[in-house]
Amino acid sequence: MRLRAVPGVATVSDPFTGNAVSPDGQVALSSVQYPAQAPDVSNATLDGVNAAVGPARAAGVQVEYSGSAYPGWRTTPSELPELVGLVAAFVILLITFGALVAAGLPILTAVIGIVITLMSVTALAAVISIASASTTVALMLGLSCGIDYGLFILARHRNQLLTGMSVEDSVALAAGTAGSSVVFAALTVIIALCGLAVVGIPFLTVMGFARGGSGVRGAADRLTLLPAMLGFAGHKVAKFISTPLRPGHHESVAQIAANEPTRTFGSAWARFVVRHRTLLLIGGVALLLVLAVPALSLQLGLPSGSAKPPRTPSAAPTT
Repeated sequence: MRLRAVPGVATVSDPFTGNAVSPDGQVALSSVQYPAQAPDVSNATLDGVNAAVGPARAAGVQVEYSGSAYPGWRTTPSELPELVGLVAAFVILLITFGALVAAGLPILTAVIGIVITLMSVTALAAVISIASASTTVALMLGLSCGIDYGLFILARHRNQLLTGMSVEDSVALAAGTAGSSVVFAALTVIIALCGLAVVGIPFLTVMGFARGGSGVRGAADRLTLLPAMLGFAGHKVAKFISTPLRPGHHESVAQIAANEPTRTFGSAWARFVVRHRTLLLIGGVALLLVLAVPALSLQLGLPSGSAKPPRTPSAAPTT
């Protein structure tokens, strides 16, 4: 066959000897194997494969391709979603806290932790096989959990500063109280991710362990790096760029929440929920049931050609 003569092609299966021809004789499947990994297959080799099936196309045979080696199937990792997420998280935190330092510290510590995680995964990849998706998962969850865990301690520390507590005492108390929540949340995530090993699929096991290790690192960062940075920041985490709550008054919403929590909207909402707990419980469960309706048609399984759009080559007959 012409395909076997293409430089860079290792083996080509014969559909007629391998029983890869449909009963009506209209469709045949041939597998082309390359000695290199899919991302390393050269464009010259792919062009040669395309040229080798030229005579078949000229004879009226429809030839389509499927596989990770082809340009349309290659995926290049992009950090753009994470960057957009970081910017969005910073804007939200800036609006919430009204302080540049308070908004930036969780982002900064999360980024530092992610750098450490990526370095660790890269070092382990030199010793054991780690799926490329493991890095992406560790990056995404590391950012989200890193920011979330940092907010536990930061919010407690900030409220304590607003009540007049000293920086040193506030950092120690925040790390000692809210830090327990960080440890509990991190352990929950770590146990759940390491549970992927139960499935028995090697790449899922490695992915779960990689992310679990990132969770250990995230908890350690929040209990060590973040308190140290809060100590350097001093009272800047409680300095506001927003205007006072009322003209002529110097108290802000955050200051009222710290010193008079019963005057806040959150406190009023909590009292409303407690008074109408039965009605809200029934309404909440009903809403969750409605949101869960699509799960009735959920189809579980690994992706295959049947999951591809009908007009893509992977879903079309392959010769």
